[in-house]
Amino acid sequence: MIMRRVILAAALPAGLLAATLAATTTPAKAQAQVSFAGKRIEFVVPFAEGGGADAYARFMADQMRPHLPGNPGIVIRNIPGGGSITGANQFTARAQPDGLTLLTLSASTQLNFILGDRRVRFDPRRFIPVIGSPLGSVVYVAPGLGASGPQDVAALRGRDLVIGANGPTSADLPRLVALDMLGLSVRTVFGINRGQARLAYQRGELNINGDDMASWVPQVLPLVQAGRAVPLFTLGYADAQGRLGRDPNLPDLPSFPEVYRAIHGSDPAGPAWAAFQALFAVLVSNTVALVLPEGTPPELVAAWREAARRTVASDTFKERAPQMIGPYPPALDDVAQRNLLAAVTLPPEAKDWLAAWLKRQYNVDLGAPAN
Repeated sequence: MIMRRVILAAALPAGLLAATLAATTTPAKAQAQVSFAGKRIEFVVPFAEGGGADAYARFMADQMRPHLPGNPGIVIRNIPGGGSITGANQFTARAQPDGLTLLTLSASTQLNFILGDRRVRFDPRRFIPVIGSPLGSVVYVAPGLGASGPQDVAALRGRDLVIGANGPTSADLPRLVALDMLGLSVRTVFGINRGQARLAYQRGELNINGDDMASWVPQVLPLVQAGRAVPLFTLGYADAQGRLGRDPNLPDLPSFPEVYRAIHGSDPAGPAWAAFQALFAVLVSNTVALVLPEGTPPELVAAWREAARRTVASDTFKERAPQMIGPYPPALDDVAQRNLLAAVTLPPEAKDWLAAWLKRQYNVDLGAPAN
């Protein structure tokens, strides 16, 4: 299945497409003149130390530093607050386009933008991605519900399903929308993160759960092997051409669109599907990324992107990346640009549907500041 493209050149802000193209093309001579020798580079992390975005930034700093011209030092600057809004706002207001400051862009940051949080003072469509890291997502249930595999999803309709999530507008949102589109009645316990939800599932307090693929082998697969979890489907995976298919990490498990088709007898379509695709791009295709500020000169962008390519090709990265950032190849160059734009562009009809859905399901007013 080919994902319906929601990114149109005409829909971008005036001058944004031209600026993006200019930032991705530069003469080889200009690239060779760039050096960060004696400079200190900052990776801004809009969260406190110890979280997923922080771990990603520290890992990428360690991996990328030897491949940057001039072998500069890289420091991590944590700016927590507002579900990543504080740090992203400061990055937009203060980061100079000199190639010395990058933002660690997370799924939460992107969701804050597309859902219209009024505190947001940044536009991710104007950021320039250096590298992006996708991460798949799998949904599983307790065997006590009577399901033995994906073929039993339809039989779960009408059952009392309980899932955990950080909040109605958190990175759990794509899974919640997908479950609703399948016609499953799910009660959501808010205020718990992925690790806490997994523990609650193991205690029997939740009977359906979703996890990212970084947690699959160490945390979820042992539950499956012990007969305590039944995988139902993945949200899917988009390849370099944007085609949405099965997750390569679990190729025997159907993707969400396949399960939808099996239940409803037709492909997903309409505003709900458009909303899911944008949310999918946030949670899966562009889970976390390193971006430069708007206006960064083309030669500096080229230097960073070349460093990203060299990093990904290195033996050290190939050995450590699967354990640190998941089993998927990072997105580079045009693919990283496409994934970012897909993640932060929500068509008007999709946003209207999502606003009505959040109000109906959780009494949340889209656009109001998050708690």
